[in-house]
Amino acid sequence: MQSPGLAQEPLPFLGVGRHDLRHAVVSVLAEKWPLKAKQVFKLVEKDRADISYQGVHKALKQLVEEGAVSETVEGYELSMRWVQGLREALTRVSSKYSGAGRLRIENMSGNAKFSSRLFSLLENMISKKQIVWEPGTIFLFGNRVHLFPSAFMVHLAKSLHEEGRDWMQYRAARKLGIEWMSTALKSLDAPATINEATAHGSDILSFAGWISFDISHIETNPPKITLTGENSSFAREYLKQYGKTDFPVDHFLRGCFSGGYVTVFQEPSLEFVETKCLAKGDRYCEFVGMPRKMFNLKDKNVARQIGSDADVRRMESELAKS
Repeated sequence: MQSPGLAQEPLPFLGVGRHDLRHAVVSVLAEKWPLKAKQVFKLVEKDRADISYQGVHKALKQLVEEGAVSETVEGYELSMRWVQGLREALTRVSSKYSGAGRLRIENMSGNAKFSSRLFSLLENMISKKQIVWEPGTIFLFGNRVHLFPSAFMVHLAKSLHEEGRDWMQYRAARKLGIEWMSTALKSLDAPATINEATAHGSDILSFAGWISFDISHIETNPPKITLTGENSSFAREYLKQYGKTDFPVDHFLRGCFSGGYVTVFQEPSLEFVETKCLAKGDRYCEFVGMPRKMFNLKDKNVARQIGSDADVRRMESELAKS
C-alpha cells in the first residue's frame, strides 16, 4: 500500500547526476547518521577535494527543503518518509517493468494491510536504531539475532523430545524472553499496557517469521492468559519434516511468551504450556499461561513442557552461570 501523497510523485533525484553535491551528501547519510554539518563535510571531502563547507551546508539545506533529509537536534539524517517514497517509487517502476507485478511489496505476503503494518514497524525500528545491521551481525533491540532455516530448530527440538527434554528449550527461551521484553519495553514511547505489550510482541514475532498471535482470554489477579495463533511457522515446519505428532512442539515460543509476560506482569512464577498445536492436527496453536503453582505437575504433558521442580532448579542454576 503506497503512502498518501507519495504514490504519484516522481522518482526522488531523478536526473541528479553523481557529481551533484546533494548526491554525495545523501550517500554519506545513507551510511552514517545523525551527523552535524561539519561531520558531513569531512566525509564528503574525502572523495571531493573541490568542495567547500559552505557548499555542503547549502546542499544540506536544499535537501531539507526537498524533504530528503531531516534536521534534528542530533544532526542531519535521511528522512524515512523520503526513503519510503523512494522505495515505493522504485517498486512501482519495477512492477510496471515486470508486467505481472510480481515484485510489488503489497503482494509479498498476500495481505497488503498486514505487510504495510510490518513495513511501518521496520521503518520505525530503523529510525530509532532498534534494528542495526553491521558486517556479519544483526542487532534487534540490542540483542544479536541470526537468520537460519527453521528446519535446524525443528531437528534440535526433535532430538531433545526423544530424550524427554522438551522443557530445556522452553527454560532457555524463557530466560531470553525476560531479557528481550525488558529491553523492548524500554524502547516504547510510554509505559505499555498488557494489550500494547502483546501487540508489540506479536508484531516482532511476526516480523521474525515465528507467529502472529492474539489474546483470547486474560485475567490479572492472579494472571492467567490464553494466546492463540493460526500460523506458527515452526509447527508447520515440524509437520513437514516429521509428520503429525501427538505432542505440542512450540517450546521456543512458549518460553518467549512466558518470559515476556513475566516481565509485563512482574510475576516470576508465570509459566506457559501449549494446549493445542498445528503439528498435532489442531486448527490453531493455543498457549495458556499462569503461575506455576496453578499447574498440575503430576500431569506428564505439563511436567514435560515446563519441567519438574528439580529440573527447573538445575536448569536455572546452569543458566545463571552462563
